[in-house]
Amino acid sequence: MRKAGIALAAILAIFCLLLISFGSAGTSTSVIEKRLLWKHTLPTYVITAHDFHNNYWSYNETQPFGSPNVTDGVVFIGASGGDAGDHDAGIHAFDAHSGKKLWNYSLDYNIYSPPTVVNGIIYIGSYRGLYAFNALTGNKLWNYSETWYYDQQRRAYQPSYNAAFHASPAISNGVVYAASDDGNLIAFNSNSGAILCKYPIRKAKESYPWYATFTSPVIVNGVIYIGSQDHSVYALSAVDGHKIWNFTTGGEVYAPLTVSEGVVYVSSYDGNVYALDALNGSKIWNFSVARDYYGLGYIDSSPVIVEGKLYVGCNHYLLYALDAHNGSELWSFNASSPIQSTPAVVNGVVYFGCEAGNLYALNASDGGVIWNYITDGPIRSSPVVSDGVLYVGTEAGSVYALGSPSSSKLTPTLLTTLKVVVILLVALASVVLLIVIFRRIHHRNKSSGSAS
Repeated sequence: MRKAGIALAAILAIFCLLLISFGSAGTSTSVIEKRLLWKHTLPTYVITAHDFHNNYWSYNETQPFGSPNVTDGVVFIGASGGDAGDHDAGIHAFDAHSGKKLWNYSLDYNIYSPPTVVNGIIYIGSYRGLYAFNALTGNKLWNYSETWYYDQQRRAYQPSYNAAFHASPAISNGVVYAASDDGNLIAFNSNSGAILCKYPIRKAKESYPWYATFTSPVIVNGVIYIGSQDHSVYALSAVDGHKIWNFTTGGEVYAPLTVSEGVVYVSSYDGNVYALDALNGSKIWNFSVARDYYGLGYIDSSPVIVEGKLYVGCNHYLLYALDAHNGSELWSFNASSPIQSTPAVVNGVVYFGCEAGNLYALNASDGGVIWNYITDGPIRSSPVVSDGVLYVGTEAGSVYALGSPSSSKLTPTLLTTLKVVVILLVALASVVLLIVIFRRIHHRNKSSGSAS
């Protein structure tokens, strides 16, 4: 009987350990390898400039990469700088696994935002217009170009600001919504590029033409949410463009908004992260980030919401993890450099870059450093993780791919599933063993009773 009790206690202990292991199986982190898969760097080019007194000079210029989009095994990314034909500014397509350049299309002016890819078509804005390309071939399908005016002071034709698109467009139900610098949200037919309508939001100031630059539109349940340099956040009807509500912060809103579970999260140049009710724009909470010597707390990083936590970086060196429900700080990490990069949070790991050129992987639960990779230039690009590989661009004109494609090995999800299956099988075997032991004990007790 004593041996049976010991066996029973051992089985129960094993079962408890299995339950603990089962609980930890779902929360374990899976980290992208700190391994360079490939890197592509654009060459520098020579810029010749002059002032109004006809003094000329030349200097070398890099072609910084923006934030990538990874779709169907292809990395699409924009590069900025100079005049078309002189360099590789424009849109690029690379094979996601090998880094082989598939195609590129040169554009005249800078690209400030990541491309949007929907149904085999790339939509991207530039300083001179909005473009649509075939994602497979790179052929231009349509574009909305700028208008020109004669600048008397410069004695040359200049592009007007009504076709500068600094933010990524959003696509919904065959309509492309893109914000132009003249204060209009323009709706285009996604196939032809024909203008369907214009939604005037705010008239740009003549003394500061870029004042009405907007963030990328976010469309949720028929409502368009968008931020502006006029310090405001707007909610518009996607049907007719009428304003539902607006909320005014204390600074410019450059970073794309995040909408999650009925809440609009906003990063503002007043140094605050705001949580607003998506229905009426009322403030739920705000969190003030660290300020610099001059009291400034600029935020260029978009809030990222994962499992009830909000992750965001600020220009005064800190990356924060907040409780998304009440805005309380959970932890912060000091990168010792401004953070404009929007973090990517995947499998319990936070990836982001900073102005010093460091690419970090942090534990999402406590902010502990997992690894730090040094690139060749400042990182304002937001990293993207796809198929076990992290992609990011730098201001030195390089695009990096770190990690190894998960197609050649077990994915974290599959590993977790196998672990759970093994745990259940061992638990089932333990139960069967327990039944056998009790039957033997019962049989011995019955035999002992019969003998007496």
